[in-house]
Formats: sequence, C-alpha cells, structure tokens
Amino acid sequence: MLPRVSTDKPNQREPGNRSVSHPLATREKSRAAGFRMLFQAYMNDERGGIAIFVLVLFILLMVVGGMAVDYQRHEALRADLQDALDRGSLAAANLNQVYVNSPDATVDEQAHGVITNYMRSRNFKNENLSLDTNVTNVAGGRRITANASLQMQTIFLSLVGIDTVKVNARSIAAHAASNIEITLVLDVTGSMESTSQSGRKKIEDLKIAAKEFVSTILADDPERTLISIVPFSESVNLPPVVINEINLNRYHSYANCIDYSQYDFSTTSMPLQPLTPYTQMQHFRYFGTLYGCPRTASQAKVYSNNISELHTAIDGMQTANWTAIAAGVKVGSFLMDPDSRDIVTKMITDGDLSTDFAGWPNDWDDPSTRKIMVVMSDGRNTRVNGVQEPAYSAQTPDYWHNNNVGGSVELRVTDVTLDQHTSQICSSIKTSESTIVYTIGFEIAGNVAAQAALSDCATNVSTYYLVEGVEISTAFQNIAEEITNLKLLIN
Repeated sequence: MLPRVSTDKPNQREPGNRSVSHPLATREKSRAAGFRMLFQAYMNDERGGIAIFVLVLFILLMVVGGMAVDYQRHEALRADLQDALDRGSLAAANLNQVYVNSPDATVDEQAHGVITNYMRSRNFKNENLSLDTNVTNVAGGRRITANASLQMQTIFLSLVGIDTVKVNARSIAAHAASNIEITLVLDVTGSMESTSQSGRKKIEDLKIAAKEFVSTILADDPERTLISIVPFSESVNLPPVVINEINLNRYHSYANCIDYSQYDFSTTSMPLQPLTPYTQMQHFRYFGTLYGCPRTASQAKVYSNNISELHTAIDGMQTANWTAIAAGVKVGSFLMDPDSRDIVTKMITDGDLSTDFAGWPNDWDDPSTRKIMVVMSDGRNTRVNGVQEPAYSAQTPDYWHNNNVGGSVELRVTDVTLDQHTSQICSSIKTSESTIVYTIGFEIAGNVAAQAALSDCATNVSTYYLVEGVEISTAFQNIAEEITNLKLLIN
C-alpha cells in the first residue's frame, strides 16, 4: 500500500511557531500609519494660522464697514426724501392751490399730483416711490398729510442677505386763513422827531415800515383781517367811534384820552359802560407845548382792513410829549378784547365795516383766531404830566388850551410806576395762547430800562427786536411774513 499524499499548502509558520504577515496587509498598515503621522504633523504645525484669522477678520470688517456705508446712504436719501416731501406738502397746502371734487380726480388725487411733481423735480420717480396723500379741511384752510417710501438697493448689506432697505418720510402741512386781529402800538413821543441812523427822522422811518407792514398783511385775504393803529405818547387819542361808546366824564373836546387807573392795567378787559365813569385825561399848555392828549392828527385808527385808510392814519401821526408804553399797550389790548364788540357792531351799523366781522373781536381762546400785537418804542417809560387840583378844575378848557400852566404842573405818574403797569398789562395779554406780542426797540442801544420793558412785554426772545435805522422796516417785514407764512407742522 502506497503512502497518503497531503494536498494542503505548506505551513507558513516558521520554526518557533511565529506567524508571517501577508505582504498586502503590511502595506495597508504602513499607509495608515503614514496618514496618522501626516495628520498629526499637520495638527501640530502652527505655520500660516494668522493668515486664516486675518482672512476671517477682513470679511467681518468689510461687512460691518459696508453696513455703515449703506446706513449712511439710507440717511442721506431719507433726508432728501423728507425735504422734497415737505416742499411738496407746503405747495399742496397753499390756499392758492385750487382743488375741486370731480369725477376725474378727487381732492386727494389732485394734491397727490402736486406733491408728485415736486418729488420728480428731485429725481424721485414713480416706479420707485410709494406716495399716499390725504387732504382734510381745517378752520379757514386745509391740512395735507403725506407719506412717502421707497426701496434703496444695498451694496454691502447684501453680503448678509439684505438686498434692499426701506426709506420712509412723513410730512404734515397746513395753511389756514385764520381770523387775524392786529394792533400796532406805535411810539409818537417827542424823541421820535430826532434823526435816526438812516438820515431820516425816526418818525419817518416808522411810517415807512408801518405802511409796508399793512400792505403786506392785507395783500392776501383781507376779508379775515382787522388792523388797528394805536399811536401813543403819554396816552392814546381815541377816535369818536370808540369814545362815544364809553361811559366817560368829559371835561373838554380837544382830544379823547382816558386817564387810566392802576387797576386798569391788571386786565385786558375794559367794560364800555362801567358803573363808575372813566375819567378824561387833562389837556393843557406848558411852556408853549400842549400836554396830556393834544393831537387830533395822531388819533387812533381802529378796526380797518382798508389799506388806504390805514396808510392815511399812519401818515397823520405827529410827535409830542413823554412816553407811557403802558397806556399804548392798554388800549391795544382793549381793542382785542371781547368787551369792545359793541364798537365793531356800531361800525357795521354805520356801514364802516363789513358784516363779515360781526362778533369781532373774537374770544381770546378762539382756535380760529390769531391776535397779534406789535409794540414799537424808541425809549423807556418816562412820565405822565398833569395840572394840580383844584387848579385845573377852576379854569375852563379853553383857558388851559391857550395859556401856559406856569408852576401848577405836576409829575402825576413816574417811570417806575409805568414800568410796573407795562409789565402787568403785557402779562395779561400773554395768558392767551392765541396771542403773540412782538416788540421792537428802535435805536435803544445802552438804554437798559427800555430794553427791559420791551423784552419783558414780548411773548419770547424770538419776538423781541432791537433795530437801528432802516432795520425797522426789516423787523416789521419779518413780523408780517411770520404772520402770513405757511407753517410746517411737526408730527
């Protein structure tokens, strides 16, 4: 029998019973070890790390800096949009813009068209502009509310996914032909005869400025405006239409001034028919000069919207005597107070005033009415003179008109008292929110007392003017423009 032959592969184990790895397995292990070593080396290698940090930081800085640029562009565009919208709204609110309701275009649509034209002039085109306009009626006028918006394309914010930013603007403008009551309280004392820096007499500068003021105010919508001219020195010479309505103890017929008591300056009210009659101011001659209330030519002109009449009254003003600002302001406030309505009624009855002014002066708190007082003076309060009693009553009015008083004159009211009265009556006027008091100091540089009285009387710092020479015309014109200008309302 032959021996059995084995078909198994030779045993790969070496003597000592050690196994021998397959060559392929050995190569895979070497490659894996190499990768581990390479990765470990990469992880341990710090070269070039700052470059990566700088790259990341650069991207962040570019985004943040770019956002600032885009937001600056947004603010510049918003300001431009707001300005264009404000101008368009003011134009649309102007009462000279005539709107009518029609099937073709509503009032809102017509106002929208006016504003759109202004926007186009500033390169805001319809395709990128959303505009909403609303027109509402207010007392004596209209109010425009406009909202505009557009989308601004971003440059840098798009890096973080913001491709556009909305720009908004809102504007409210109103133009109302309010009822306007104006009183010009004008200094015609002796110092107004002196020469101003313009080379003319002060009184001439005043007349030019006051007439320009009247013309400007009454050039537009005179049907809703009344102006009174109140020239003052030691008092105010009232016209017959006023003095005849007042319960007054008359002593003479030379002029029509009231001798106000200290209590009259604590209120704007002045009842026409008090239980105790008012006292007429004295009229007398002192060393050749007429004092008290002597000037018929400087008589006040009340409640008029006629330019020619008012100009004539201004041209007729004559200078004389000392200064009592308080008396001028008292009469000015009285002419704006509802107590004087009977005077307006009498003027309407006599055909001197339109029936449109029935019920004027309006109440102090009437929202449809603006009451404006302009007080102009070239000096401080000085004095009010009089004749001692019983000497004055012992002679006839003709005697005091034709003969010098001599030694019987007395200083009846001092500058200190007049300053107190001025402050009192000005404070009474300013309690009404519908009232503005403008004051003009004409060439009073260095006159501390005059500046104090006028600045205290004004509504605020912005309504107090210090002027020299022809600047008085500028001051009156500025006031006139403030009264008539459109007012942009802050929302």
